[in-house]
Amino acid sequence: MIKTKYGETGSLIVKGLSKGFDIVLSSYEVFSSPGFGQLAKVFGATSRADKQKLKRNIASLKKRGLVGTTFKKGATVYFLTKKGQRESERLSLDDIKIKKPKKWDRKWRIVMFDIPEKLKKVRMEINFRLQDFGMEQYQKSTFITPYDCKKEVIELQNFFNIKRYLKYIVAEKIDDEEAYKARFGL
Repeated sequence: MIKTKYGETGSLIVKGLSKGFDIVLSSYEVFSSPGFGQLAKVFGATSRADKQKLKRNIASLKKRGLVGTTFKKGATVYFLTKKGQRESERLSLDDIKIKKPKKWDRKWRIVMFDIPEKLKKVRMEINFRLQDFGMEQYQKSTFITPYDCKKEVIELQNFFNIKRYLKYIVAEKIDDEEAYKARFGL
């Protein structure tokens, strides 16, 4: 998981809000809403003190511009801002995994990138993400896997807006094929 500036709890709050959970705080600071009970369980927030800590986390997210508020019937309703939605999409990249089929189709997937220096942080994140997907580094900016990952590569291209820098290739043969078969347990 990519580290965030607001911690694991903040990440989970952003993910929860993106999945449609509403967080409602009444003037008595009692948490309510159908989804909040489930969200509170994720954090183990059962006591009043735990719920207050969760409220502080939410306030911190609001201060950072990830969460906004509206007022309805004497209660504060929290929602994701555009910045929060973008962060939620980034966090959802953590959940992407390349599916391993039962039988290998004997093709290699090669992902190459040539991201300019001005996008160094994006380049570093792409490098991390491809490794996190379970791909092996073939050369400096080239990764390889025997499993179809086109959908995952397209998600990276779209999220980071780097389609022209990140390429996907399907190959039938590669150098050092036996060594890579062994690495992937084929």
